[in-house]
Amino acid sequence: MRRAEGSSWQERWHSGCWDQAPDLATVFGDSVRVSAFKSGEIMHGLGVLLCFDVVRPSYDWLGRFRFTAGFERLRQLRDAEFFVAVRDACRVRQVTRVQEQHAVRMLTMPLAHTGKAPRDLTGQDMLDMCRSLSSRRGQRPPGLPLAWDLLRQLGVLPPGTPTLHDAQRRQRPNVADMVDFYGLSCPDVRDLIIRYVTERAPAIDYSTTRQLIWKLAKRFWKDLEEHHPGIDTLHLPHDVAQAWKKRTGHDNPDRPYEGYSVLFAVRAFYLDISQWALHDAYWARWAAPCPVSLQDTKGVAKHRKHVTARMHQKVRQLAPLLPQLMSSVEERLRFQQEFIDRARGAAPGEEFVHGGRTYQRRRYPAVRDHDPTGLRRLHATDPDTGAHVDLLRAEDRAFWTWAVVNTFFYTGVRVEELLEITQTALTTLRLPDSGETVPLLQIVPSKTDAERVLLVPPELAHVLAKVKQRVRDGHETVPVLQRWDPHDRVLSPPLPFLFQRRHGLERRVLTDSYVQRLVNEALAALGHGELKLTPHDFRRLFASEAVSSGLPPHIVAKILGHEHLSTTEHYMAVYPEDMLRHYRAFLARRRQLRPSEEYRDPTTEEWEEFHQHFAKRKVELGTCGRGYGTPCAHEHACLRCPLLQPDPAQKRRLDEIIANLRDRLAEAHQRGWLGEVEGLEITITAAENKLASMTRQINLGMPAIPTRRQPDPS
Repeated sequence: MRRAEGSSWQERWHSGCWDQAPDLATVFGDSVRVSAFKSGEIMHGLGVLLCFDVVRPSYDWLGRFRFTAGFERLRQLRDAEFFVAVRDACRVRQVTRVQEQHAVRMLTMPLAHTGKAPRDLTGQDMLDMCRSLSSRRGQRPPGLPLAWDLLRQLGVLPPGTPTLHDAQRRQRPNVADMVDFYGLSCPDVRDLIIRYVTERAPAIDYSTTRQLIWKLAKRFWKDLEEHHPGIDTLHLPHDVAQAWKKRTGHDNPDRPYEGYSVLFAVRAFYLDISQWALHDAYWARWAAPCPVSLQDTKGVAKHRKHVTARMHQKVRQLAPLLPQLMSSVEERLRFQQEFIDRARGAAPGEEFVHGGRTYQRRRYPAVRDHDPTGLRRLHATDPDTGAHVDLLRAEDRAFWTWAVVNTFFYTGVRVEELLEITQTALTTLRLPDSGETVPLLQIVPSKTDAERVLLVPPELAHVLAKVKQRVRDGHETVPVLQRWDPHDRVLSPPLPFLFQRRHGLERRVLTDSYVQRLVNEALAALGHGELKLTPHDFRRLFASEAVSSGLPPHIVAKILGHEHLSTTEHYMAVYPEDMLRHYRAFLARRRQLRPSEEYRDPTTEEWEEFHQHFAKRKVELGTCGRGYGTPCAHEHACLRCPLLQPDPAQKRRLDEIIANLRDRLAEAHQRGWLGEVEGLEITITAAENKLASMTRQINLGMPAIPTRRQPDPS
């Protein structure tokens, strides 16, 4: 047996290294291994020490040994009434006996470690225990979430305390902590970046703030310090700036936009400092020429066009599969629901047939006291493969896949907007003209901080009604939960979110990653697992289908919540046949605005007159260009008419006419016919212009072929 030293029992406990002992034999010798009586006496003695708060072992040591009798005496001594209330709350929750035992054990271990009464426990005590036990097991110990909820229910934890899952999340750090994470060497530049981001933070969201810090602190300055140790000024030499811009990877064909985003952030950083230097002396000392010119960022326009083209191609590829996907998720849900009905119709251990296959309902080794009918556990075994199918879990995933895909299809909302739909978002509107009541869906502000209201079609109303019925689970109201925003790293106020599901013994709002997995499973079940479908692709599909169906683009922009129509144009993958159909519809609408007699069928006389018009346009020197039904403005004086299109084959005849006109002009001068002189001069000028147009040569600017330079013989 190890010898312990110290003035108190707790000091002797630590000095003897009992807290780190893997088993009793390590402390008390090998005789404990062969003597069950001695081992029991030692455990009884340690239990007495725990009850009287003589020693306080670590959570790791308490997790290695099971003090069943000692923990029961400890509960009776500390607060027996509290644990009676705990067991009553477990019966109300209808948890199983094993789950109740785990929760009671999790509530007893902090008493032994801290020496507190159960009603004096804090959330930090439970988090410390979770952190200690989770580090050893790799996961949270069983019963801890239920124990946390029981402390909230019994009023031990203050009102407004989140669930254990949310309390363990990493809270939002401040600007200084995020900048210091990258370990910048220059303190002045570190302070500069902190002050700059702090100035811009009120105008941007938290996610954008994190991205800005990553671009300035990590991709810009940390990169410069790694390649140029000791740098402490924003005035970068030309070679240093050029080398850094090359390292950003904006010319990388795989991920060019990431490099361009860094260039934009650094350019804005320099330009903002230069602008602020006019009003604040602090920024003046940092004003420097910007290493990123406007020419450096022009390539992003080409990249955006390529991205838009790829997205349009993806939409055209996925659009034909969308009706099949809708049918597939509905059929999958119906299959799983029928699977459950057939399994519940069979006795445990009995075989049943579903979908052309024979299954056997699994027989459980023990019937739980709070679940005698087995409604909360239902498994089927495939006799051929021996695989166990969790029917309730499979049906749950099929239901939420059906609900998510249908909501995306009928609304085109973003994934965060989908998850933030609450029971109060469903409302109605009475139309003033017809008195008809229509359902509406209120979308809370998301990306653009703009609230909007969508009309709910009957198909979507059916989906949301099923979701509401499932979430209520027989209760009168929808459970109120807090949703964790992974982008802003904040908890929402308690709200009745519709897209929530049971996770173990607690309820959680669906997450972005879970929705993505559901969409992937739906596409894989369709037999197209090689394709990639994201929740945001449903917005592009919704926009393209709406515009193709005749909805004006500016209305589509309002439905999607876009502030600018150009954003919606990037979403719309317009097909050539759609363009032709819409253009023909445009022409039809224009025709409706014109008098109907203009579009009547022409008579035989009118049709003959129309053909004769083109025959009469042939004149002596070429072709007349006047339109149908218009008179000759120059009374058939074609030489003066600008509509005359001269024929180069009639050049000789035009030369003769000009020569004749000049003879007549000379005769008019001789005889003093001054009135004829003016008219002949105008006609000669017009004829010479027509002649010049026949012989005019246009220089197309064809490049000359350079001659090869001969080498100098010297």
